[in-house]
Amino acid sequence: LNRRQPSLVLIEGPCDFTPLIKNFSNIEVVPPVAILAYTTEKPIQTLLTPFAVYSPEYQAILWCQENNVECRFIDLPSEIVLKQGIVNEEQDEEQVDIDDSEAIDDEQQEETQKPFYIYEKLDEICEGGHETFWESHIEQNKDSYFEAVNEFGKQLRQSDNKNDEEIKENLLRESHMKMEIERAINEGVSTDEIVVITGAYHVEGLKGDTPTMTEEEKSNLSRVKTKHTLMPYSYFKLSSQSGYGAGNRAPNYYHMLWDAICNEKLSELPIQYLTSIAREMRQCGHTASSAQVIDAVGLSLALAGMNQHRVPTLNDLQDATITCYGEGSLASISMARTLTEIGTKIGQLPKGVSNTSVQQDFQNQIDELKLGKYVTIINQEMDLDLRENLNVKNMKSAFIDLNRSFFFHKLSVLGVHFSREVIFNQNNATWREKWNLQWNTEVEIELIECSLLGETIESATIESMKKKLEEDSSIETITENIKSSFLCGLPNALHSFIRILQSATIDSTDFIGFTKALNNLSKIVNYGQLRKMSTDGVSEILSDLYLKALLMAAGASNCNNDQVTEMTGALDVMNQITIDFEFVNEKLWIDVLREISESISINPFLSGYGTAILIERGCITPQEMEEKIIFHLSAGMDGAIAANWLEGLCMKNRYPLILNLNIWRYLDEYIQTLDIDEFKRVLLFLRRAFTRFSSNEKDSVAENLQEIWGITGAKVAINEEINSEKLADFTALDDFDFDDI
Repeated sequence: LNRRQPSLVLIEGPCDFTPLIKNFSNIEVVPPVAILAYTTEKPIQTLLTPFAVYSPEYQAILWCQENNVECRFIDLPSEIVLKQGIVNEEQDEEQVDIDDSEAIDDEQQEETQKPFYIYEKLDEICEGGHETFWESHIEQNKDSYFEAVNEFGKQLRQSDNKNDEEIKENLLRESHMKMEIERAINEGVSTDEIVVITGAYHVEGLKGDTPTMTEEEKSNLSRVKTKHTLMPYSYFKLSSQSGYGAGNRAPNYYHMLWDAICNEKLSELPIQYLTSIAREMRQCGHTASSAQVIDAVGLSLALAGMNQHRVPTLNDLQDATITCYGEGSLASISMARTLTEIGTKIGQLPKGVSNTSVQQDFQNQIDELKLGKYVTIINQEMDLDLRENLNVKNMKSAFIDLNRSFFFHKLSVLGVHFSREVIFNQNNATWREKWNLQWNTEVEIELIECSLLGETIESATIESMKKKLEEDSSIETITENIKSSFLCGLPNALHSFIRILQSATIDSTDFIGFTKALNNLSKIVNYGQLRKMSTDGVSEILSDLYLKALLMAAGASNCNNDQVTEMTGALDVMNQITIDFEFVNEKLWIDVLREISESISINPFLSGYGTAILIERGCITPQEMEEKIIFHLSAGMDGAIAANWLEGLCMKNRYPLILNLNIWRYLDEYIQTLDIDEFKRVLLFLRRAFTRFSSNEKDSVAENLQEIWGITGAKVAINEEINSEKLADFTALDDFDFDDI
């Protein structure tokens, strides 16, 4: 560009991106960054054009701004690209999904039908692959760079056997680029004053006989409404390791290479790379001495000479690293290589550059909540203490962790994966939260999708909950929204959803739905005033729903075995609420449990489970417990029903059962009354019931039976290893068809 001094620079890239070029002049724009086009209706489609500091397009834009020269993009506009489904072949590689079932068996047929790429051939014949070839034969030869690139592009075009669809797409793009070049010439710009920055593949197409698109032809192309924004990008996403087809294997290394070429210090690149590896190894806890660095530099130079490279390539440097640092192994150097070659660099944008208000709101809150250091591709954990910090001078600082929690919960509702809550055992410490924070480019895309819901993160969160309710108006969904509103710090939304819940529960008879709602509401009430939001309305509706659920509990327990898992969870919720809150009527719950425990029309498993809850709460005496055992294990009781009841009984605190020797005596007597067919039917339930017993509990049961059977001095061996003879007996049970029972 310095040599040609053009008055107009045209760049391969969607032409509707041109208005965003002016943003690159801002000194606060730090690459890598990307221009993103996205459709304005769901499902959102995106077109991404990334820029690294060494990207030719980025450097051309900077040169134009420094020299006051006009600059434009000239490729098909994004509105056509996204409608036509035309994605650059390298971006499309990210989305390739190969179905193994469609693989071609005939090896010869596969060979002839597979598109031939010159890159693949270079990977076969060149040590280090096509990137090493490009670095050694083109990047390092600054004087003959353009001649080499043009020849490479010409042969690439001749050798590349693309399918018809790809050829059609490239012709369409090149036809449009030629139209834009012709437009510039018609505006009076001399051809000598125009420079076109494009991929080497397209040079022959633009110089050759590809027809120039007309305005009429362009207007006939279908399109979709799009918007555009500038967004930060990362070196990881630029790398081929992330799945980006147009990426290279080592963007941070090529940044080093670019700086070395620009500063005419290419010979110092091996030292810079190898000292960086040593530094990263030390930070990762490995040893890397100065002597190893010196040896590695010497070896890389020797390898470059053997491979006829002017200076060591990345492949030479990697071989030297494995030999001198890793002693032939990748184990100790893999992380250091990743950090040096790919890096953790994320681009930066100044305020006001992002085009969507949600993106800008996100950035404002990142700054306000002092989360800037967490905007990195490295996953970091943050502990939050939601209590007021009394050691600071202002309210903003006193509740910064609480406001961070509100922010993270809003992002969770929106599906923005910058923050992920870590679930851990808090032992009722509701004031503490843990979050994993990590930025990636998907976060920006998710934020852009949120812009379809509202102008700010808060308004988008509320709209997201409303849409969720439109799709599913169940009581559970309403209370999920109530809980989310509370955790997000949205009092108006909270009270709005409470009113909706009150209306929805008037005629509902969904006991399980009620208990799921109660579970969510109880979590809110348990926070108290910790989150600085009133829970008065929540307490009232919790009490109301609790009373309604009491009326349904016994009837809902008359269900089949497919529903017992959900029902036991529902009964647990009801039981926990009476423990946690004094304002609910505990006596009514105990009465309902007795009805469930004593009724013969209730599912036997749930009847046993209800009895277990009563035992756990101390509402059944040992004598009452024995009477229930005698009744349910009586000779006239169906074996399967009796065993199912016992299974439910054993679901909870088993120590009162184990300590009562009479219970095991009744069980022993009951089993002895069964004939072989009845025993087989009962066996499945007994097996399931005792599977839940711990090793110590099984030992205690064995000791009870030992006493009942009058076995004295024998060693309980319920948990000891069995010999081969006994193992064979147990293995024989594998052929027993339990399902047939």
